[in-house]
Amino acid sequence: INSAKKVLADECTRMLHGEEVLPSIHETVASLFSKKQNGGAMDDLPRVELEGDAEGVIELFVRLNFAKSKSECRKLIQGGGARLNDEKITDIAATVTAKDLADGQVKLSMGKKKHALVVPKA
Repeated sequence: INSAKKVLADECTRMLHGEEVLPSIHETVASLFSKKQNGGAMDDLPRVELEGDAEGVIELFVRLNFAKSKSECRKLIQGGGARLNDEKITDIAATVTAKDLADGQVKLSMGKKKHALVVPKA
């Protein structure tokens, strides 16, 4: 059944975005689900710049449109659906600081399918 899902996803992507984007999407998916942190495909993920020296993860998730509101985001965090660099976020007051970006980026994930990178302000 999973192979059928892959075929369906490829066909939908091909119809909506064209054949040329499939290799990039396959690379991104492989990178995300093989637990690689800094694979080349991570470049295709959405990015959000850190505002100031620190910013709450709730604000970052809302800015990324991963949640419609701060209250929805709090519920998702409390339900265990949010991750920072593949570590479950348990504190709704958690922040990302400039110090966290020492490696140049951190990965935010909401559920299994929404992933993005937080990068320093340019």
